[in-house]
Amino acid sequence: MKLEVRVANVTGDASSIGRAIATVFVAEGAVLTVFDIDPVRGRDTADMLGVDYQLADVSMSVHVNRYAALKL
Repeated sequence: MKLEVRVANVTGDASSIGRAIATVFVAEGAVLTVFDIDPVRGRDTADMLGVDYQLADVSMSVHVNRYAALKL
């Protein structure tokens, strides 16, 4: 089933559940950016999925506000 929404933001994409969710979104046709606090694992996940990576710590409002304003 293809997604009706074409843009998805998933935080914590670098491992476990976040990576699995990101993988499904990309497989279903979503445009995705990997947001994670771990730059090494985040970039690995982004490279694996063929998407962009952005360093983000969602416990910091400055990060959330910065990335909420992105035009993806």
